Amino acid sequence: VEYKIIMTILVTGIAGFIGSHLAKSLL
Repeated sequence: VEYKIIMTILVTGIAGFIGSHLAKSLL
C-alpha cells in the first residue's frame, strides 16, 4: 500500500471530522 493513499485517507477523515464538528458548533 502506498503512503500517499494512506495519507489521503487520514487527511480526508480528519478534515471530515473537523468539518462536521465545526458545522455543529456554527449551527
